[in-house]
Amino acid sequence: MFKTVKHLSMIALAAGLGACSSTGPSAGGSTVSFNTATHAGTPPAASRASLSTAATPFTVTLGANTIVLTDVQLVARHIEFQRQGKDVVCENDVNHEQDCEELNVGPVLLDLSLAPGASQSFSVQVPAGTYDKAELHVHRVSSSDTADAAFLAANPGFDGVSIKATGTYNGTPFTFTTDLDAEQEIALSPPITTDGATPMSVTLFVDVSAWFKTADGTGLVDPATALLGQPNQSLVENNIKNSLKAFEDENHDGVSDH
Repeated sequence: MFKTVKHLSMIALAAGLGACSSTGPSAGGSTVSFNTATHAGTPPAASRASLSTAATPFTVTLGANTIVLTDVQLVARHIEFQRQGKDVVCENDVNHEQDCEELNVGPVLLDLSLAPGASQSFSVQVPAGTYDKAELHVHRVSSSDTADAAFLAANPGFDGVSIKATGTYNGTPFTFTTDLDAEQEIALSPPITTDGATPMSVTLFVDVSAWFKTADGTGLVDPATALLGQPNQSLVENNIKNSLKAFEDENHDGVSDH
C-alpha cells in the first residue's frame, strides 16, 4: 500500500483509510478533495483528473543564484481537520472523535507536483461541521518504528528522512534531505464548512520557492549548506515549517477562494 505517491495511488490509499477518528471511519459526510500545490496557476487537465503528470522543473532565482527543483517529496502522518472553537492538538486529544476529523493516518509520501495549480492527492468523507485548522505531522521515518516498516520496505531511501528535494543550484546537482519531525498546525482562513452532502476542495499549499531563501529573503542559500549539521540547517527547516498554508480551492488554481 505504501509507495511513492503519485496522484492515482494516493486515491487508492485514501479509499482504504477513509476519514478516520479514534473510534474508526466516519460514516457519510461531504466528499472533500485534499489537494497539494506549490505555486498558483491553471492546473493541467491531467492534474484535475488526478493523473500523474510529467516532471515540471520549478525555478527560483534571487540575486546571482538560481535553484531548479525537479522533485520534492514530503512524508506526512495524521493529516487532520480541527473543529472550530477547539483549542487542542488533534493527535494528542483525549476527545479526538469530537474535536478533530482524521483524514489520513500515514505515513504517506506526498510527491508534490511542481506544475502550476493544485493536484488532487486524495478524497475523503468529512462530517458536517466547521473546521478552522488543519494539522499535519511532517514525519521523520524510522527503521525502529514498527508503524513505519511497510513504508520503508517500499521507500528504503527514507530511513531517517522526512523531506527530500532534488535539483540544481547554479547548475550543480543536489539532493537535499532533512530529518525534520514537526506537528504543524495550519489555520484554515476563512474556516471551511461542510454540510455533510456537498463536495468541496481543500488545498495544502507548500511554498517551495521559500525553502532556501536567506533570512532577509533577498537571496538563496546552497542546499548543501542546509543538510544535517550544516550552518543553514535551522534556517531552511524554519522556512519549510513556515511554507505551509491550507484553504478552500474549488477551481484548483492554488489560490484561496476567499
